[in-house]
Amino acid sequence: MKKYIFPIGVLIFVAALAMLITHFTQGSKPEPKIMEGWKHISFDQTGNSYYIDPQSIVNDGETDDELLFHATFYKIYSEKGRNEFIKSYNVDENIFAKVDHEIDVMYFRDLDGIKFVTAADCKFFDVNENEIPELKINVKFDEKNKPIPGKSIGENLYDYAYQRVKKN
Repeated sequence: MKKYIFPIGVLIFVAALAMLITHFTQGSKPEPKIMEGWKHISFDQTGNSYYIDPQSIVNDGETDDELLFHATFYKIYSEKGRNEFIKSYNVDENIFAKVDHEIDVMYFRDLDGIKFVTAADCKFFDVNENEIPELKINVKFDEKNKPIPGKSIGENLYDYAYQRVKKN
């Protein structure tokens, strides 16, 4: 029995050291905010948090090779996410600094397994739930648009809604 004490002790020490190193080198995961009526889906690489209203997932029509559907999403901005949006879309920093979250109705198309976003209606809100009308976005995409990139937040949102939309 004595010959096993040292190897077991070394194994416990190595396991504890690995856990300690992992704890200090891995960033802490943000906790999703609990919101009634919304289901948390994911965080993106900038720390923005994405939710869906499960009751909003609607089948807009389907054929043998095509499914059209839409759903409502709620996006809470992180400070980093807000700054990235300002840089990427060249919006007025003073106006966008007020943004706390946005609510989007996203319209999707599945064409033989190829995933598309066909339109989006986006509204931006401050922390007091007041809409910021200067930032409202309504866009429709050309049918020749590119499919949703794989392993993206867009694909995560699409997949979540697609798996739950009622199909004939």
